[in-house]
Amino acid sequence: MPTWIINALSHQSTLCYYERMSEIVFEISEDDTDGGFIARALGHSIVTEADTWEGLRANVIEAVRCHFDEGKAPAVIRLHRVIDELIAVA
Repeated sequence: MPTWIINALSHQSTLCYYERMSEIVFEISEDDTDGGFIARALGHSIVTEADTWEGLRANVIEAVRCHFDEGKAPAVIRLHRVIDELIAVA
């Protein structure tokens, strides 16, 4: 269903379509201070943490459900974790 958005500063209106997001991406980092993991959503103000990977997954699901209105949450949550490891050769 299209919705008209009116910009109060420019007095212009724009036709926007609001659809359910298909995916939300979280960047995962390890908490260097306390151990465990921190998840930060890209493009949204959602941050959560946990001591274990299983706990983090549960916390991310709960945080997404709390952040979005009913029926507006994304269908898929992607947890993006990059592991940076240095290996000595000599």
